[in-house]
Amino acid sequence: MKGLNATLFLILPLITAFLLPLGALVHKRFGKMLNLATYGIGIGLGITMLIPTLLTGGAVLNMGGWPAPYGISLYLGPLALCSGIVIYLIALLIEINDINKSRTTYYHLLFNLFVFASIAMVMTTDIFNLFVMMEIGSIAVAGMASSANMRMGSRGGFKYIVMSGLVSMLMLAAIGLLYSATGTLNIAHLASRTADVLNPSFALIVGLGILFALFFEMEQFPFNSWIPEIYEGSSSSFTAALAGIGGIAGTAVLGRIVFTLLQDGYLFYGTFAKLSAVIFTVAIASIVIGEIAALNEKNLKRTLGYSSVAQFGLILAAFACGGSNGALAGIYLALSHTVAKPALLFIAGYFTRVSGSGDWRDMKGIGRKFPLLAGAFIAASLSIMGVPLFFGFWGKFELLQVLLKSGVFGAVAFGAVLFGSIFEGIYLLRIGHSFFVQTSKENMTRYQPKGTLLTAVPVLILVALIVFLGVYPQSIVRSFERIAADLVDKAQYVKFVLPTAALLPPGGGL
Repeated sequence: MKGLNATLFLILPLITAFLLPLGALVHKRFGKMLNLATYGIGIGLGITMLIPTLLTGGAVLNMGGWPAPYGISLYLGPLALCSGIVIYLIALLIEINDINKSRTTYYHLLFNLFVFASIAMVMTTDIFNLFVMMEIGSIAVAGMASSANMRMGSRGGFKYIVMSGLVSMLMLAAIGLLYSATGTLNIAHLASRTADVLNPSFALIVGLGILFALFFEMEQFPFNSWIPEIYEGSSSSFTAALAGIGGIAGTAVLGRIVFTLLQDGYLFYGTFAKLSAVIFTVAIASIVIGEIAALNEKNLKRTLGYSSVAQFGLILAAFACGGSNGALAGIYLALSHTVAKPALLFIAGYFTRVSGSGDWRDMKGIGRKFPLLAGAFIAASLSIMGVPLFFGFWGKFELLQVLLKSGVFGAVAFGAVLFGSIFEGIYLLRIGHSFFVQTSKENMTRYQPKGTLLTAVPVLILVALIVFLGVYPQSIVRSFERIAADLVDKAQYVKFVLPTAALLPPGGGL
């Protein structure tokens, strides 16, 4: 039963994607209803497997009945399961937010492919399979990019495709080199190799090729030239998916590669210090550049896009530190961002429609008309800033503690985090203040409600989570520690994924 539930947990969005075109022939709202049911069932399946998985470990699915490393295996452990539940939750809230919006069948199809690819990414144990899922996700993103503004979104989608193609070639080349040297692409098999150590220069090239693709997935500098147009030209629901679903999936994959393969894998012995320096450098640059760009930006959705760049930089900095504390900090930061940023983007999209402008300076006084949404914007902003009593505080607090123990790069990153927090406070509170300033009667009459109260439900749910988890972090500490252990415990991962490891040849292929 556990294997069946794990299989359904993965393929539900894929089944839905293929049913949508047929259902659209019956009723135009078939896609919306089917999506709501799919994501709700996905959350339910995840919850039924949650306690057993946290206590005893996960389930391994061998595709085609071939065990790893001979076939492709999917591992639904604590990290993958919790990431999948969050992905389904964000997808469900996005669907509720879009309940009264007109979306084509093909948009729903692409969105389900994006959800499927994201869940498959966090479950896969094979690097080439990871590459395939990243490509499926990229195609879906490019297809949905112009959902709100054809000109701006198409330009952003084109930039996304170009950059995606470049990093895909780098990753594919790295995969080819790695396979030529080892004869396997299974992460557990690679991590269990004790008789092989790659040439340091060769290992550095392979590691960078894989990491660059993951930096692109996490919107990191200099792989994020597509950010401004995508965030401005796409619907707020889609950008919420990009920041929330894409962010949590990218974090899980990066953590698995860094902790299981690069840090503890014998193949990359002696190379992780250099790769860690690269991760630190990209993280610091992304934090500083992202916050400066957000401070100078006037378009609200672009501002939040640049903010995401900086927030993902914090996660990179945490993972670069290594160890269980670095993993725990990264998990805290990823989940707090996944909860807060979609709420901000939902509100930004609604205020943009109501005011008729994407410039936050044209939204003066809008909070007086919609105090609940404006108040929620400030609450989510305080979480992003890391203010105590909000969920985001615990991630930043854990990160700063880890950075202080991580040498020169850690000290520089520590300064960058403080620098970024100050800048976040300036531009987010400045925007929040503008929502409540006194404005003319003409402006107030211009702000007319659009949509129904259902559009506020996802925001209120996310803000409630922000406050509850900020005030009662002990409610999830044990779960987060178990997820972090799943990341850093290479031996346990190998035991689940590769139970026949002792029977495999020590090196030179299968």
